[in-house]
Amino acid sequence: MSPEIEVEAPTRRPLPYGLFSAASERTEDRRWRNGVEWQSVGCGSPFVTGAVCEDVPEFEKSDGLGAGEASPFTVYAPFECSPVSWTEQSATTMAQSKLVAGEEKAVERVLMTGSAGNTPSLQADAETITTSAVSPTLLLARLEDWLAANYGSLGVLHVTPGAATVFASEGLIASSGARMLTKLGTPVSVGAGYVNQAPDGTPAGDNEFWAYMSPAVIYYQGAVESDVSATLDRKRNDLLATAFRTYVVGYDECGVAAGAATVN
Repeated sequence: MSPEIEVEAPTRRPLPYGLFSAASERTEDRRWRNGVEWQSVGCGSPFVTGAVCEDVPEFEKSDGLGAGEASPFTVYAPFECSPVSWTEQSATTMAQSKLVAGEEKAVERVLMTGSAGNTPSLQADAETITTSAVSPTLLLARLEDWLAANYGSLGVLHVTPGAATVFASEGLIASSGARMLTKLGTPVSVGAGYVNQAPDGTPAGDNEFWAYMSPAVIYYQGAVESDVSATLDRKRNDLLATAFRTYVVGYDECGVAAGAATVN
């Protein structure tokens, strides 16, 4: 029998509608790698008074500027191989391919859980707005209401692929070009890296899923970097190629809402 021949692996295509499709990438700030902070217009709404005639009314005072900050973290992908079959360049290329194939999922997990010691994180900032699991329609309605009341601008709905499937099957979200949107136009991040958990880390119950709503998300993405070194084990010298990229991801400090839905 003839020996097998080596061919190219199946092409890896990123999952659609992930975090990068719903967030806004920032490229203009060069010194972001130590983290960023910003001032914003705040989370509250403008005040209202009656018609202003001769007497100047006593205007209510603003609660000041809003703020936000986000810390950096690094996503990396190692590839260990034999120097007999791999060169430093080919090993580095494989490590970079591993990084690119899975980095969005890793960023989503970090944003959700804060597992890299990063700020902000959805679970750390979230308040639960349902006392028990409700229908998907009611959950989305409450999350949209929360966003309007507490942020007053377009935010981001964060859901797992399973939750997105339920929302889409009920006509609550739909694709629009390269993005997924709610019926009200809120961008949806369908994150393969998100966990189906309550803010305190409790797993969702049977036939239940969690969804989170945040202010608009921004992110900074560095260039792919790599390192190749020789690692010694007891049997052979191996090459270890590592590809990595630094990120900063954040949103205005206007809170995060979370709630659970049940599927009958």
